[in-house]
Amino acid sequence: MEATFFPKRITASNSVVFALARAKMAMQTSSYKLWSLKSCSSLRETTSVSLLNLRSSSSARVFSLMNMTRYSTYSNDDSCPSGKRRSRGPVMAAKKRSEGAKQDDGKYKDTVDLPKTAFGLRANSTVREPELQKIWDDNQVFKRVVERNNGGTFVLHDGPPYANGDLHMGHALNKILKDIINRYKLLQNFRVQYVPGWDCHGLPIELKVLQSLDDDARKELTPLKLRNKAAKFAKSTVQSQMASFKRYGVWADWDQHYLTLHPEYEAAQIEVFGQMAIQGFIYRGRKPVHWSPSSRTALAEAELEYNEEHVSKSMYAIFRLVGVPASCGSLKEFLPNLCLAIWTTTPWTIPANAAVAVNNKLQYAIVEVSSASVDGSTSSGDGKKRFGNFMKGDKSLHLIVALDLVSTLESKWGLKLTLKKTVLGSDLENCRYTHPIDSRECPIVVGGDYITTESGTGLVHTAPGHGQEDYVTGLKYGLPLVSPVDDDGVFTEEAGQFRGLDVLGNGNVAVIDYLDEHLSMVMVEPYKHKYPYDWRTKKPTIFRATEQWFASVEGFRDAAMDAINQVTWIPSQAVNRISAMTSGRSDWCISRQRTWGVPIPVFYHVESKEPLMNEETIDHIKSIISQKGSDAWWYMAVEELLPEKYRDKASNYEKGTDTMDVWFDSVADQSQQPRREEEEKKKKKKKRTYSSGLAATKNRKKRRRAVAKKKRRREEKENLQQQSQPRSSPNNKFEVA
Repeated sequence: MEATFFPKRITASNSVVFALARAKMAMQTSSYKLWSLKSCSSLRETTSVSLLNLRSSSSARVFSLMNMTRYSTYSNDDSCPSGKRRSRGPVMAAKKRSEGAKQDDGKYKDTVDLPKTAFGLRANSTVREPELQKIWDDNQVFKRVVERNNGGTFVLHDGPPYANGDLHMGHALNKILKDIINRYKLLQNFRVQYVPGWDCHGLPIELKVLQSLDDDARKELTPLKLRNKAAKFAKSTVQSQMASFKRYGVWADWDQHYLTLHPEYEAAQIEVFGQMAIQGFIYRGRKPVHWSPSSRTALAEAELEYNEEHVSKSMYAIFRLVGVPASCGSLKEFLPNLCLAIWTTTPWTIPANAAVAVNNKLQYAIVEVSSASVDGSTSSGDGKKRFGNFMKGDKSLHLIVALDLVSTLESKWGLKLTLKKTVLGSDLENCRYTHPIDSRECPIVVGGDYITTESGTGLVHTAPGHGQEDYVTGLKYGLPLVSPVDDDGVFTEEAGQFRGLDVLGNGNVAVIDYLDEHLSMVMVEPYKHKYPYDWRTKKPTIFRATEQWFASVEGFRDAAMDAINQVTWIPSQAVNRISAMTSGRSDWCISRQRTWGVPIPVFYHVESKEPLMNEETIDHIKSIISQKGSDAWWYMAVEELLPEKYRDKASNYEKGTDTMDVWFDSVADQSQQPRREEEEKKKKKKKRTYSSGLAATKNRKKRRRAVAKKKRRREEKENLQQQSQPRSSPNNKFEVA
């Protein structure tokens, strides 16, 4: 190989040749020879210099030397006749020691001599990164950097991931973004406090365990056995996820990680619950909540996924009006053939109907129905309409619908709707109708702004036991809270002839058929809309009134809004989203009807079912769980779980079976932050030194000898300097390093 540099000719001396050798090594090569055309102007001889094992700190000398020297190259021989010499200006010839043409079994790269380095051409991250991370771990790099910094403490609170499977891109994004922030703060001289944690309770883990068992094993599964298996699964998953996070290169205090299943964490969670209960933020009530029949438990809003492709059987039905107040006496002329037209996407809730709600600001029309253009016997298949037989038997049927929807309904139903009269929504209040199934009388009530003319009829079927708006309206009017559905989503005996039917399946169809048979169904059609699904089982949920424990958001909503305004949000518009979410959030259902979780520490009176929960009982349960873990709630007797004050009445009480929402587990970690800060202070105090300069040592004898030696020296100096003031004794107290 030949390499030519800089056309300039001077005489080379031995010092120049040696300097060239050093310069050559600055380019980090080790197996070359430099060839000089002339070592002096009068002699025609060739000088070679070996560059093996030479080093230079600066490659810049190469170029200055090249400008000073003229060289020629030789292609094969160590010497060459001057006549055959090829002068190309200043030349540095790089020749391989084992020169020659390419061998038959060789490679062309062997004929070229290039600089060699130990730095790989490829990243080879699968090998290099674990090696680098091992160095970090072995040398406790994160811990040492944190201890070195003295610019204040920066705490990044780690919202715990869920320990129910392998990591995905969402986990990676979350942890890497946090790692970027932490490293930035480390470079700014902050003492970064980043303690990773894991959510270890809840339904997803419980389902994982159940899915791993066969039918026989499930039958033999007790609550304690299930909890034991769930704990093992969670701990195993934590180790797997932690290894993956480390593999991502994330720096954290991995040795101090927290798990929500640790006894000390569970005890702190009980304490948080107790403080909220004592301050009045926790209450028990019967109200509609999102219920998952597939999981047999209540769900919080955050545990829902909304399927925008869900298709419901929407139904138009009529309820016959039977009474009107004196304020609306003009409607009497249309009785007894005046009906309310309602629309619902949940026909299965009709048995729980308690009222029909109207918007007091809307105009409503009394229309005469005639000229049916559709055969009432037409049945519906998938994606088709089905019309009812509601016109049979009535020669003159009148309906009440929103005025703005008359033309829309006329087109949809294929009927002639003739306007007879208009009334204001507020005038319809307190009119009464007959329930289409059990014939009880129900009122017309004024609802909220959720009643619009965007869809339906402008009148809303109201079942307080199966809807949040319905529940609020029911409280206002004192409506009965009826919910004839059990934990599996099946009608109870309270539903009469529908008992035992699945409300999301054949029960829904049965209600539609019953109304059709009794001339109360106008039309059924498929309706695609956004519908809540259980985020774990991916199956539809229902609204169902049950006895649950709630956190009253109203009790601390103002304080939460104030806290939001004190935070710097990036990007700034994020504050709008969190503010809107907080201002409109309803009370939080925190109880779950599952086994794997932290128990709600409450006892119920066997006869009256009144709950027993106060500061004494909560403190006692907290102390037990801090030592034995939350499993104690399942294997200890009521007598042991109750404080001594109540033990003589233990037979009158039974333990609650509800557990806390796993999201309550997560937020309870905030209470652990003061404890971590206190531990951090204790760690700092342990790193102490003598202000006199003596290094602190665990060997007491050495320390005593050192102190005694200093004392003797001090006394000697005091004796020699009696006229001067004695020096103060050295400060031998520990101080923070």
